[in-house]
Amino acid sequence: MRARNSTGTRIRHETSAVISAWMARVARYGPEGEPRRRAGYRQRGDANWMGCSGTRTGRHELSFIQSHRRFQRDFRYQVLQTVHVSLDRSHLQLLVALLEHGRLADAARSLHLSASAASHRLAEAERRLGITLTEHHGRTLRLTEAGRHLATVGRDVEFDLDRAELIARYMGGPEPLRVRVAVGFHDTVDWYTSTFEPPPEGARLELLRLVDDQLVQAVRSNTADLAVAPWPKPPSGLRNVTLWDDELVAVVAANSELADTNRIAPADLAGHTFLTSSYQPRGGFEFHDFFLPSGEVPHNVVLVQSLETLLRLIGEGHGYSIQPAAAVTWNRPTPELAIVPLAGRSIRVRWTALHRLDADEATHNSALRIAGAFEAAIG
Repeated sequence: MRARNSTGTRIRHETSAVISAWMARVARYGPEGEPRRRAGYRQRGDANWMGCSGTRTGRHELSFIQSHRRFQRDFRYQVLQTVHVSLDRSHLQLLVALLEHGRLADAARSLHLSASAASHRLAEAERRLGITLTEHHGRTLRLTEAGRHLATVGRDVEFDLDRAELIARYMGGPEPLRVRVAVGFHDTVDWYTSTFEPPPEGARLELLRLVDDQLVQAVRSNTADLAVAPWPKPPSGLRNVTLWDDELVAVVAANSELADTNRIAPADLAGHTFLTSSYQPRGGFEFHDFFLPSGEVPHNVVLVQSLETLLRLIGEGHGYSIQPAAAVTWNRPTPELAIVPLAGRSIRVRWTALHRLDADEATHNSALRIAGAFEAAIG
């Protein structure tokens, strides 16, 4: 059986022990500390012990009984005044309900208690604290200043406890099977919408938005399980799942003169605003493989780290950009865009899903699901 070690039980046991010791002393010496023999007290086996039977109940027996009762009352009062006993949550809930409803009957009803049970619970709270929490105003029961303070704080405590229990249930629940997929500037989301609902026994994909330079490190440090982006050459030391072979194209406004050309050369873009996602040139992209070989580099470069915003700016005639064709096809916000091939050698990039070499089967299967979504959307 489970041991009961509550504070109330301990106090009752200690109180009974002290009272028993005091009674034994009085039985031996009398209420005034005199020896029994000299005080004329009867022995425990006598008929009139403590005045319980017989006909010779004297003043000593009556004095003993009165002293015993007075001692019990005073001792219990002192114990309850000096020993702190905390309230239970049920006491706080009753005080909060009384603060909100104003009447004990309504407060009891809100807690699914009878009026008698609520009254006893309130009395128990006052007994434990040794103070008065309510007072009568006619037929109305109102909280005292101390009771109102306790109820106000208790309401906040109840809210915090409810939130803590909810969070604990969430944290302690079964861990869902999920795969964290990190994307950078090219947050092409059409593949994500088609893979959002997991297949039977499959993992749910969670999308993380990072900076392009953080994608590879996020996978290696286990911050993300997968990283999806276009790379000229996939990073080494990771497993690569090819999603789609793509090429860089010029993105211009549909009503601009550049939209009517068959191919765009670096010289054609002179005098136009170039919109880019990074000031740091990366090998295998437009700066190294398109601008530098011709000796023509853009002079007016503007950083825009949102693909959707960048495409909207181009559609409104605020500049141009060079992006993977699939990123533009999937994220075209308006029909005001035109895609024009680049002059010279085609600059190929490969959309790839990266994961660690020791990744589990669920992660690799998720990469294959994303590859299927690319094939269905573009192919």
